[in-house]
Amino acid sequence: MAWVRRGRRGQGEALDILNSHRHPGAERERNWLPAPAGPLGVTLRLYAPRPEALNGQWQPPVVHKV
Repeated sequence: MAWVRRGRRGQGEALDILNSHRHPGAERERNWLPAPAGPLGVTLRLYAPRPEALNGQWQPPVVHKV
């Protein structure tokens, strides 16, 4: 995914993704995924997941509303 490689990394090499209806400004635009106004559903797809994802040992990161 080219977009993920271009995104700016945060603490601990975490990739922070900003989903927002409003443009976040030039400084945060690199990690911005435009979203519709109103409710937003987030879907995570795992292609060829490791066993930890299938047996419940691994949990996806928490999504925070800010």
